[in-house]
Amino acid sequence: MKKNSFFLAKRLAALLAVFLAALWTGCADDDSNSVADIPAALEQLVHSTAAEDEIPSVVLKVEDRGRGIFWSGAAGEADPSAGTPMTTETQFRTASVTKMLTATVALRLVEEGFLSLDNSVMSYLPQSEIPFDSLLVYQNHSYGHAITLRQCLKHTTGLSDYVFDGEQNANGYTPFLQYVLDHPAKQWQPLELIQWTYRELPAVFAPGGGWHYSDANYVLIGMVIEEVTGAPLEHAYHTYLLDPLGMNHTYLETRESPTPGGALSHPFIGDIDTAPINTSFDWAGGGLVSTVDDLTRFIRAFAADSIFANSASKSAMLSWYELGGGVAYGLGVARLDFSQGTVIGHDGAYGSFMYYWPSKDLTFCGTINQVEADLSEFEQRLVRVLR
Repeated sequence: MKKNSFFLAKRLAALLAVFLAALWTGCADDDSNSVADIPAALEQLVHSTAAEDEIPSVVLKVEDRGRGIFWSGAAGEADPSAGTPMTTETQFRTASVTKMLTATVALRLVEEGFLSLDNSVMSYLPQSEIPFDSLLVYQNHSYGHAITLRQCLKHTTGLSDYVFDGEQNANGYTPFLQYVLDHPAKQWQPLELIQWTYRELPAVFAPGGGWHYSDANYVLIGMVIEEVTGAPLEHAYHTYLLDPLGMNHTYLETRESPTPGGALSHPFIGDIDTAPINTSFDWAGGGLVSTVDDLTRFIRAFAADSIFANSASKSAMLSWYELGGGVAYGLGVARLDFSQGTVIGHDGAYGSFMYYWPSKDLTFCGTINQVEADLSEFEQRLVRVLR
């Protein structure tokens, strides 16, 4: 498992190249599909992908309202050791797809006056809990007091990523990942994750000095949400998103009981079944479990402007840091530009994805449940089917 596989700037750049290649070469291919052919082609895509050796299971939901296509399908085994089949109702770990929901909650709290994006994180959290003098030290200068909520949401703080930054060992794991694999039952507390970040890893730049993907940013956001609401983070998810949108099969793993119905599919790192691993280290940056139906509900509501009371909130989330090559990152949401349009959304390390294609009023959500698989290849094939 290589760090570069997870560094989102490169991940999104690879996705962009995939979309471009699929669309530029589409007219010359002989596999174009009529609208009537698309469901069967999607079925074939899901089953052929799940038949690959490294991929245990696949689930996909496509809603193409412009052409009247509403399709979902699944293949493979949700739990290979038990032979449990994957279904369209099976839950899966969303990983960093969670970030878009966390950012949306934060913007709802901005609307209600609990937060201001350009206030410092320090202004919301007890200084007795986080030593801000040590939080971000760059070139012998302490910048921890200057980190703002907006910078956390946009990944411009300069904090390292505790998960995928750091020197890799012979197995390709960073120190944190190796520790997680060696201590799979450990229940991580948010403060421990922040402490690992500033104690074990150097800052990348001063706040506002660049862009660097870091789960630590979203741990800080989660801590702020809990502080201002006076309740656990999962309560905020339910209050602002899950309950109003009817996302009845989504929950924050390790922090609340699984929702009834469906079962958690097993995501893999190579041949390692990670289902037994405690994922509390993902928390606000990647800890939600969901289904394709629930993720579609969310991204549809976001696209339809039915979550926020003020249009400025969505505009703030879609204020882009340009990463080059038609790839950009807002507040918890990515944008990919290609020749025939733009998609917005997020994906995650386990092979999860949630995207909206505005010009086509099209959504696609799902997972391939394999960290080391090439999600870009799957999405390339998907776009070729849908084009």
